[in-house]
Amino acid sequence: MRGDNHAGTSRTFRDAVKLRPVSLRSAVRAEIGTHTEFRPPGVGVTCEGVRPGSANGGREWGLPRSGIRDIQNGPIFMSDLSELRARIDAIDGDLLRLLNERVAVAKEIGILKTREGLPVYSPEREESVLRSLAERSPGPLTEASLRAIYREIMSASLAIEKNISIACLGPTGSPTHQAARDKFGSSVRYAVLPDVPAVFAAVHADEADCGVVPLDDGLHGSHNATLDALAQSELTVCAQILEAGDAGDESAAGARLLVVGRNANPPTGRDATLLMLRIEDKPGALVAALEPFKAHGINLAHFSSRPASKGSSDLFFFVEASGHSRDLQVSDVFRDLSMRCRAVKMLGSYPVPGSPATDRAADQPA
Repeated sequence: MRGDNHAGTSRTFRDAVKLRPVSLRSAVRAEIGTHTEFRPPGVGVTCEGVRPGSANGGREWGLPRSGIRDIQNGPIFMSDLSELRARIDAIDGDLLRLLNERVAVAKEIGILKTREGLPVYSPEREESVLRSLAERSPGPLTEASLRAIYREIMSASLAIEKNISIACLGPTGSPTHQAARDKFGSSVRYAVLPDVPAVFAAVHADEADCGVVPLDDGLHGSHNATLDALAQSELTVCAQILEAGDAGDESAAGARLLVVGRNANPPTGRDATLLMLRIEDKPGALVAALEPFKAHGINLAHFSSRPASKGSSDLFFFVEASGHSRDLQVSDVFRDLSMRCRAVKMLGSYPVPGSPATDRAADQPA
């Protein structure tokens, strides 16, 4: 049965929905008496539409999945939904073709890197790509979403380039293991090891391409095993991982982890450098040791200390300085530090995570 036409209706049901999605129910009530049938689910009869202002006009009819039908044109929404899904399918087809093309190029890059003896994992290139994508994206994808999507794309590319292995502190499912998966994705292999020295040993012996170890967190502070391993090892820090942690999880709040490897990174334009300073344990020694950073305008963001060795009163101070090691060398800060410290060790330079893209980063080669 058809309801009476309403002369006061000035736009179609579909237009009303497009203009005011939040008024969907009122739009149904405004149009239901003109040229539609109402078929509540499970009811095999056609109900007469209810016009606003009629005896039943104040009733709140819900919108059944297949309840509102256009008599001449069939379901009102299903045609639009089908069209949009068809567009999604077409876009997915393009994405699939481009993703496979990207991975094929990555495989060629892997062959070239192997031939030249270069490491497969390039933290500076990874961060450069992610920064550039975030800068060029018009939205609505957020930077966090873009990074999550491309994390898996890059993970698949790494697995194609080489059967890459990442060593990390266990046990399986530990915060460090999860942080490693967040960093390297689900397509690479993980070697979950019992302690920090085992992670360093695996990378040093070329049994793993990189290692992931905790540096500090909101509950435990600095991880002494990692600091001790850094002091003794020749491996270099090549990336840093920042973990916000789940709400209420104090152990993961503000956690920082390091990725260690066998190769140093080139500059990206926004880097940090981890250094170890060996100083005497006496009043004023630390202030004097840090003076070159102030003199050269270099910001420091992290401090930790450990006893230098058994039988020695010296201390190891670990500091994170802004800038790449090449920048620090140019500024002569290393020279000045060596005049105030018993020893200075550069532990590695790495891209600052999540930084905005810079012209220098965007111009990095493939």
